[in-house]
Order: sequence, then structure tokens, then C-alpha cells
Amino acid sequence: MSKHVAVIIGGNRRWDRSRRLMPQVGYLTGARTLKVVVDMCRKWGIQVLTVFAFSSDNWLRPKVEVDFLMRLLENTLKDEVASMSSRDGWFLMAASHDPRVKDKGWWVFVVVFCGRRVD
Repeated sequence: MSKHVAVIIGGNRRWDRSRRLMPQVGYLTGARTLKVVVDMCRKWGIQVLTVFAFSSDNWLRPKVEVDFLMRLLENTLKDEVASMSSRDGWFLMAASHDPRVKDKGWWVFVVVFCGRRVD
């Protein structure tokens, strides 16, 4: 069994559009599905899970959509960190060198979860 699995999240908007739903529904469904993947990796003994969740192209989407995605990322990180610390000591690191993340304060938020601040 592999010790490292990488996942690229994509297709949430296509999924919700095909069902005539609001874009937020697809993103929320994708976040729930990612939690299932995290749990499966734990059960299978995967030691490292890399998740690519937001590309530079995503910044070109409408502001309301980008803001929703950033809040969803923030809430998912909070939930997962709390869950991981109470279970098996996994840790989570998410990072971006994009100035838009740093300007909004998201950069500091994300790195603090790793136990250290990186500027």
C-alpha cells in the first residue's frame, strides 16, 4: 500500500450545475467527500495525504464564490484540526504563496494550525 496519496479536487461546479443546484452545494458536497477520503486514508494506513484544493485560476471566479470557498476552507481546516488532534495525532498543513491569501490574513490563519507562523 502506498504511504502517500495526492488528491486534486475538481468538478464541484460541474456536478452542481448538472443537477441545477447553486455552486455552494457542489463545494459543500466536495468538502464532505474529502472528509471521507481523509478517513479512508487513516483506515488504510496512508501516512501522507496531499490535497490540492485551490488553483490560481480559481481567483478568476466571482468574488462571492471565492469568498465562499475561502470560508469553507477555513471551516474545514478548523474542523479537521480539532478532529485530528483528538484522534491519532495527524497534522495538517496548507499553504499558499499567493499575495491575495496573505493580504486577507488567510496565510497566517492556515500556518498557525501547523504550530508555527511563517511569514
